[in-house]
Amino acid sequence: MLNAREWKLVGASAALTASLVVVMAGVVGNAPSLTENRPEMLAAGPSTGNLNSLNTTRGPRFQTLEEASILKNQKVIVFAFYGRHVNLGILDSYLYRNLRRNGGVVDILIYAIHEVTPEDKSALMSLMAKRPQCSKGESNGCYALIDARPPDGNKWSFWLSWKKVLDAYGNKPEFKDAIWLKVDDDIVFIRDGAIEAMVLEKRTRAHECGVLSANVVNHPVLAHVHQRIGVYTASYAPPNWQRNKGDPHRYFYEYDPWGQCSLKSYDCAKNTHLTFLHNAHQDTDLQMYRGFHIWDFHTDNAYNRFSINCVMLTTKEFDDWLEFAHRNGSPACTQAHFDDEMCLSSQWPKATQRHACAVSDAVVVHFTYMSQSRPRMISEGVLQKYSELSELMKKR
Repeated sequence: MLNAREWKLVGASAALTASLVVVMAGVVGNAPSLTENRPEMLAAGPSTGNLNSLNTTRGPRFQTLEEASILKNQKVIVFAFYGRHVNLGILDSYLYRNLRRNGGVVDILIYAIHEVTPEDKSALMSLMAKRPQCSKGESNGCYALIDARPPDGNKWSFWLSWKKVLDAYGNKPEFKDAIWLKVDDDIVFIRDGAIEAMVLEKRTRAHECGVLSANVVNHPVLAHVHQRIGVYTASYAPPNWQRNKGDPHRYFYEYDPWGQCSLKSYDCAKNTHLTFLHNAHQDTDLQMYRGFHIWDFHTDNAYNRFSINCVMLTTKEFDDWLEFAHRNGSPACTQAHFDDEMCLSSQWPKATQRHACAVSDAVVVHFTYMSQSRPRMISEGVLQKYSELSELMKKR
């Protein structure tokens, strides 16, 4: 378990006083420089704020009437492939806040049942009984449940799961121009205004970016970007957190989807989460993580893969991608070897010559990968701290 001093610091109200330092020494990976990636990428300094003393105002501040009009009229569907009940309460608290009826922009929230235990199913059914159902004619933000379980055990079955989600609403005239946001079921934080920021970029930057990603914390590629803009610096380290001194990759987040630190290290993942929890209590607007505007994953035209924990597509893009995979357009998109992440983040962008991008204002947190010792992370209290944070965010 995390000790009392660690939790005290996570919830501290004192501001971070150190300036942002771009950490370069020892960083592994051939990432583009900040200025090469986007000319508008500027470092953002930390601001202060105590989560326990916020007023009740929430949501983005629209800068133009045009933006407000886009968000008012744009149909938005959010979906998650559901299979882990332990995260459900945290994820749903953020998604429910983002329904139109609650001041957000989400018209439909879909839980697509994928691989579930009886306990998982029971938790979801209990939740659904308390939420507005689309089947009852709700139109101001409602919930839908889709059985997207694979019919058999081969990898191509997951393509069918994606197709079931699209077919549920994609063929309806009112959703032909909808925007879809896919979120992993272990997203444990969504910044207020994150979905709005992604929608606006999707509408205004479509000529530049195809697949849009959120600015994901605990992401094998974006962790390196966060380190370079000053998030993981010597100015803060969780006290009494004994890192593995023999791990040559500690603190050095690679620009690599298979990075030893960025993906595979429990120590690095725990450092990521403790640092975020601390920063979130200092600055609920998370400016420290927003030191760029748009991050182009494919600025080098190598079209390397990246994690698709939280990604956005239009209805047409969703349909075109599935059709591309159905035509067996490239190795990871074939019936025998379907890999949705590789296909969506790398091979389809390469085939269409449309880069994938991350939106800095859309800060979300992804909990763990299998290689990051999820049971240990839970047993040591990290998930509980995100649950506590979600409760505090409800007060905004």
